[in-house]
Amino acid sequence: MMVYLINFPMSKTLRDAPDAPLHAVPHKERVAAVAEIAPMLLRATGTRADLMRVLDVLFAEQSEPSSMVERDLSPEMRRNLLDYALREFKKAKKITKQVPTGWDRRKGATKEVAMIAENANWDELKSGLEAHPNLLWSLNEMFRRGHEPRLCRVSDEGYHFVTGSVSSAVGRNIAYDAEDQAACMERWPEKDCNGNALDSADELCVDLISKESYKHLLDFTRTDPESSNQRCWLKTDETTRREGMDISEHSVGHALSGCRGGGVIHIEKRDLGWTSPEQGWRGEFVVPRR
Repeated sequence: MMVYLINFPMSKTLRDAPDAPLHAVPHKERVAAVAEIAPMLLRATGTRADLMRVLDVLFAEQSEPSSMVERDLSPEMRRNLLDYALREFKKAKKITKQVPTGWDRRKGATKEVAMIAENANWDELKSGLEAHPNLLWSLNEMFRRGHEPRLCRVSDEGYHFVTGSVSSAVGRNIAYDAEDQAACMERWPEKDCNGNALDSADELCVDLISKESYKHLLDFTRTDPESSNQRCWLKTDETTRREGMDISEHSVGHALSGCRGGGVIHIEKRDLGWTSPEQGWRGEFVVPRR
């Protein structure tokens, strides 16, 4: 059993009555406090599943559902978000491309391939969003902050929504994570570093985009136009992240980065510890299939 020691932000209720039980704190105060410490909680717990269990404890003993994010959205907002998801679903169903077929591609034979699988079902997606109000909240945050969320692909895992703005480098000169950011600021204090990708994604309660979704997105859309100035941080496994750190004390490790160039989508490992003015990020969350 894991135990988390949380320095819970002091609410007005706790300031007036420090010995008051947590369930005596009004819901609105809990929402404000958790919004402040959510990124720290995620780093402490390690997984979003553990984070949601912690939030369930913080919002226990309520007559309504315990999810903070569901309470944050009014019924009208939830309806609007479901309408938005439906529009994105219909839009994605219409996106196709022609790909070469046969062993001799010079003959020009092609077939039409759809962006999302034929077995994608709106009722299944709608049910998934309604069953996971935290994902509706993430969808709303993507939209509210100008990331233009879009349905990217459908897999056995579920329906993949990503930040679909034309350029991933909206927050340019951004490090991969807090460790990379600290190294960049220490080595080049004269350079600007606009935060880091992992913390930015955590603010939306999403992951960084996977390399599979990134390639699929660029393959079917015009996002991240062909330019060396459109690099994007991608979700990186822990083994890759720690590569090289046991060899050199100066190494901060590696992270995956993607870009479009020469008509090809490139996925590469980049050394951390320096800031690249063109580096941006994309986020992703998955609505589970039934």
